[in-house]
Amino acid sequence: MNIIQLTPGTGNFHCENCLHDSALVSALRDAGHNATLYPLYLPLITDEPLPGPTRELNMGGINIFLQDKLPGASKAPKWIKRLLKSESLLTFSARYTGMTRAHDLGKLTLSMLAGSEGRQNSEIQELIRSIREQDKPDVILLSNVMLSGLAESLKNEFKVPVICSLQGEDIFMDSLGDDYRELAWERLRDNADKIDHFVAVSDYYAKQMQTRLEIEPSKITVIRTGVRVADYDQRDFPPVVPAIGFMSRLIPDKGVEELIRAFIQLKSEEGFESLQLR
Repeated sequence: MNIIQLTPGTGNFHCENCLHDSALVSALRDAGHNATLYPLYLPLITDEPLPGPTRELNMGGINIFLQDKLPGASKAPKWIKRLLKSESLLTFSARYTGMTRAHDLGKLTLSMLAGSEGRQNSEIQELIRSIREQDKPDVILLSNVMLSGLAESLKNEFKVPVICSLQGEDIFMDSLGDDYRELAWERLRDNADKIDHFVAVSDYYAKQMQTRLEIEPSKITVIRTGVRVADYDQRDFPPVVPAIGFMSRLIPDKGVEELIRAFIQLKSEEGFESLQLR
């Protein structure tokens, strides 16, 4: 089966979605499928080499941003657009301009969720052209529901199912400015009708997004995030020092403050005096 995975990058930090999608494409290829990763917006930062073949970055973040701010930017010459989506420039911009801060991206988010009706339709058409010339997909995977604005155009062009992962979008969406937050959720609910099926990473998140997107339970399947067990050695004995591990960005949205409070409480109890938080 020919499978295409569309994944937006962050450009300057490890993102759980990037790691998940890269590992998914590798696992699909190991299972005998012809799976291909398409990076979007900004370069993907992962802890392992990207699975090959990985296509050239599409819908470059600077071009997307300029088309939102400047009328006529979508008609810029192709050589300028190509220059503006160079990996080094995008990585630099992501590191120093806050291109992934939700609070500053309300208007742009609404435009992207509008798909072909938004200001970035020329970038969507360029993505479609790239897929048409390089791949013949049997199914298209979207990394998260914030890419749902692409679904209708992709389905019209390729006549294949579009499957969307559900993995942490609510944090970004709820961080949008007050003028855009509910409008964006309304657009997401409209876009959900154009998605053939959703895959959530947990029962909790499936139920939450089922309610917020107003979709039928039968339209969501839970597939928990896995690990490649062959990469790890099994211990025959417990660690000398018990430890709780936390692997994520150190920001309030990830619950790190609650974890620290729980750790302090647990460490004060008998038998856990040597507990560590890593």
